[in-house]
Amino acid sequence: MTTPLTHFVASRKGLYAVNAARWELLAEGRYFGLTLRENTLYAFQASSWPRDRGQDGRIMAFELDGAAIVAATCVAEGLDDGCHQIDFIGDQLHVVDTYRQQIIVYSACFQQRAVCHPIAPGAYMAWDQGYVHCNSLLGFGELTLILLHNGGAHTGRPSRLLVCDRALQPLRQLLLPGKGCHNMVVLEDGSLLACDSLSGALINHAQRLVKLDDMMTRGLSVDSEQIAVGSSPHAARLNRADTPGRVHFLTRQLRPITTLEMPAAPTEIRRIDGKDLSLTNHARTVITATPSSSFLARPAC
Repeated sequence: MTTPLTHFVASRKGLYAVNAARWELLAEGRYFGLTLRENTLYAFQASSWPRDRGQDGRIMAFELDGAAIVAATCVAEGLDDGCHQIDFIGDQLHVVDTYRQQIIVYSACFQQRAVCHPIAPGAYMAWDQGYVHCNSLLGFGELTLILLHNGGAHTGRPSRLLVCDRALQPLRQLLLPGKGCHNMVVLEDGSLLACDSLSGALINHAQRLVKLDDMMTRGLSVDSEQIAVGSSPHAARLNRADTPGRVHFLTRQLRPITTLEMPAAPTEIRRIDGKDLSLTNHARTVITATPSSSFLARPAC
């Protein structure tokens, strides 16, 4: 009997379904953010290379039967091709428009959208003029957390976490013990888990927890029993579409289980059944901690 596929993996070569032993290509294309609502997978698809600054990015809705796609519909278009992570907070889809340093919020039926500016504008890659490369977003209690990459390889600066209210008004920032970070999860006890991408590691709010690879960690999925983390080779942007990658599977105690080699480098990972702490709406059903009893109330590094 074939072991069921457990995770969706987005990449610049396509959308995959994987488990710890195998992968299947579901759809070709350049995919970044992934999220789920009921039996539908939503994916941000770039139509051109993000560096070309096209405005033809779109949100695809894939109706699912288990891990199989049975129908596909475009529900939003005209997005910057540099958008990264997406997630539902409540019934509103939030899109991290990375290069424009803004968050786009869609209504439940995608008929209306609002553009929010929790971060001041900054020209792409102008690290000394306010560009921070925001790439990930997560709702936590009445807060919204936004990860600021900060260009560690270029600037030497650590990443930061921008803490906003639900209306995406900034409240404060938290320094992180990593550089070029992507992805974040708040665990059941209120602790933080994030990818220290430049070091190929996982971190919490104060320290490195485990080094996984000499490659860049990006893509993070956490369920009740295991953690899945993507790895991508350090490569120039021009070459990233052609690089293979990996998915590391770990226990919740951060002990390695296995590593899956893939023909493409992961840009996002989500559990197929949606029981994933990287998904805001699922996390709200299982996390007992509140911001006041979480890592946000503890001393920073």
